[in-house]
Amino acid sequence: MERNEEARGLSEQAHKIRLEARRESPEAIQQAAEEALEIYEKAYAVASKIGRDYVLVDLGKTAFDANQLDKARQYAETMLKITHRGSAFGNRIHHGNLILGRIALREGNIEEAKNRLIAAGTTPGAPNLNSFGPSMTLAKELLEKGERDVVFKYFFLCSRFWDSERAREKMTTWRDEIKEDKIPDFGAHLYY
Repeated sequence: MERNEEARGLSEQAHKIRLEARRESPEAIQQAAEEALEIYEKAYAVASKIGRDYVLVDLGKTAFDANQLDKARQYAETMLKITHRGSAFGNRIHHGNLILGRIALREGNIEEAKNRLIAAGTTPGAPNLNSFGPSMTLAKELLEKGERDVVFKYFFLCSRFWDSERAREKMTTWRDEIKEDKIPDFGAHLYY
């Protein structure tokens, strides 16, 4: 229990660093991610097995933002290998696939990125995904490459777990904007 408290405190510290930098320049975001990654790695090292589940998603996303793609890939693959169905299960499926998709896109493999977006949408959901909604970062990046159809499929898959009136309104607005060849302002969904 004490280990998880320490891990939670470190995770909160790392999260604050990333949050403060998210509206800064890309260089500042990467620098903050590098600093936060070190702290998340310490949190992961001290956490119990269950506590690690919660840090792992942040580790993967932060490693990607720190441009440490090998670490990001390793953390994402670890997320997808864990089979126990705790409350972090749906988050691991969602974010593990999104991280691998963003890496694939950065490497020029659009087909793999599209496959990973669809795989991310197959998550059974999780408390935070069900209420706050899915990440739209990879969807936005694919839209910037002209890949509308896969984003529409992703929206459909996400509607299975993100199914509130507010969610339906947002996705309808986003669909309409995409049909008009616009890239929606996904707002906080780029940071989840």
